[in-house]
Amino acid sequence: MVEELRRMEARAMSNGNRTAKPLKPKEMELLREVLSNVEPPRDDLREAAEANTLTRDQREELCGLINAEFLRTGLSSDDEPTARGLELEALLDAVNRPNLMSRV
Repeated sequence: MVEELRRMEARAMSNGNRTAKPLKPKEMELLREVLSNVEPPRDDLREAAEANTLTRDQREELCGLINAEFLRTGLSSDDEPTARGLELEALLDAVNRPNLMSRV
């Protein structure tokens, strides 16, 4: 059991600059939209996401940008997530998952 956990951790660490799996086309489209609202433009983050080579720091930065977009556009007047808010939450999960997995 311990050996299997070590192998999983080593695998996660060796993939430290890659997401567990590439973002789906709809997720990538939403990420591009989020990044289009950022000043100054962050083409480096978009390019890394498209190439599936985001570093841990880049993923953390993207999570902050997605969270900001969620607060700006993803809540209804009663502070419940809208359909867009739910999509942003799913995108956040997809972007952040490798950061969580590398801590296993």
